[in-house]
Amino acid sequence: MRSIRAHIRDIVDAPFAQVKAPGEVGPPQHAIKGRYKSFGPANPDKVFYVIWRNAGSFGFFSNLSFVVGHLSLALQNDLVPVIDFENFPTVYNEEEEIEGSRNSWDYYFCGPSQYKLSEVYQSSHVLFCSGSWPEGVHLNLLKESRLFDVFDQHVRFNHNVSSLIEKYTSILTQRTLGVHFRGREQNQAPAHWFGPTLKQMIACIDRILNERDIDRVFLVTEHHGYLDELSARYGNKLVSLESYRSRNGNAYNESPRPRHRYSLGLEILVEGVLLSRCAGLLCGSSNVAEFARFYNHGRYEFVYRIHNGQNSGNPLAALYLFDVRRRLPASAGGLKNILEIVEGGESRLEGC
Repeated sequence: MRSIRAHIRDIVDAPFAQVKAPGEVGPPQHAIKGRYKSFGPANPDKVFYVIWRNAGSFGFFSNLSFVVGHLSLALQNDLVPVIDFENFPTVYNEEEEIEGSRNSWDYYFCGPSQYKLSEVYQSSHVLFCSGSWPEGVHLNLLKESRLFDVFDQHVRFNHNVSSLIEKYTSILTQRTLGVHFRGREQNQAPAHWFGPTLKQMIACIDRILNERDIDRVFLVTEHHGYLDELSARYGNKLVSLESYRSRNGNAYNESPRPRHRYSLGLEILVEGVLLSRCAGLLCGSSNVAEFARFYNHGRYEFVYRIHNGQNSGNPLAALYLFDVRRRLPASAGGLKNILEIVEGGESRLEGC
């Protein structure tokens, strides 16, 4: 007997169709694109919208933004959203159950509706989303402030995540600068925005500490070397969580502990929420920083964002371009070295 996963994959490989609403006669009328299937007689008065994503090594907040965009489409079309990261796994899925589930969405969040996948796949009306980025939704969640209410009302942390967030919020009792310093693997990813250099980050942290009323620096980074360097410089003023950090490679290519993939997602989610609760933020271009600004919902006193330009789309060239450009002045094709400062609803650009 074929597995439900194999059966579902046949469905999502089929041509797109529009879903028929319950009681409709004739062709489906919903404008939303997807693939429609009737699995059985259950819930004949509901149309379920299964949110899944085409296979790829997408980061945690890329997946989260993807889900929020499709939740918005489902709600606009009176569909019942469910998220299937079990039959369509992400890089965070583990072989064993986590939080009683093999669906990696459930590892961290409550479902957006009361229905479980097992019930959905016995129901009369099931529409699978396109698996691609939701139409009409920007890739940067920060540019989609209209979706904040969707997130706030329909994306709920599960008990474990909520407990960890509250546990670690105590490190923010003083006026804190949140710093997101993306690991070095970002700078070798094709077409990805370049991250800041260590020199740029130190210069900006020093400036903020000298010019603003800040007592503490909360650092989020995937690279152990960055933590070592900044800890040596700022001592007890710098705090961080005991998250996994790689010294030489990409953490997703390593297996140093049980449930490593799950733990990577848990750690960055908690850190992203904590970043959103800081007085100000220093960052480069990344989905983590964009989520923190989105979830902060305009309450930051200031944001300093370092812009260094974008990597080549050629995979081979992308491996070396950052190292080449960081050695050149901006006028000769080096890193852009631009600092964007957002404060009081206004933005200005300076040199780093």
